[in-house]
Amino acid sequence: DYHGDGLSKDVSWLEDSDDEQDGASTLDREWKTRREQFYNAGYRDGISAGRNDAAQNGFNHGFKDSVMVGYKWGIVRGVTSALAHLPNELKVKLVQKEEVRKEFLSLHGVVDSISTEDALKFFYEDIQRAKPAGQRSTLESGSSATH
Repeated sequence: DYHGDGLSKDVSWLEDSDDEQDGASTLDREWKTRREQFYNAGYRDGISAGRNDAAQNGFNHGFKDSVMVGYKWGIVRGVTSALAHLPNELKVKLVQKEEVRKEFLSLHGVVDSISTEDALKFFYEDIQRAKPAGQRSTLESGSSATH
């Protein structure tokens, strides 16, 4: 198997080189495929995280805007309802002027006639009116309460 120059006639190691190139080519394709898969997965995860952050920020903003309005609405509803259901002699002791008592009772009548659902719609409509025209959206339910 040797020539007189000391080299082997066996050239099988050259054939192995082609196999190695095929293997390297396969690894290269595999690397590119994996890299693209991870890139796409990272992109999707980034989009998802961005949506979650935007939703959380929207919730935080909406909660901040609505909590005080809801609290004040609850105070008005609770105080007028409590006053309306007291015996007359207690109403007179708490609110001495008859005109003011009548205003409280009238306010109770109006507040009591508004359902929670309608109060939420009114609040939503007020928020929509405060937004610039391009940022407004419509109620999903399709119905709207009238003031």
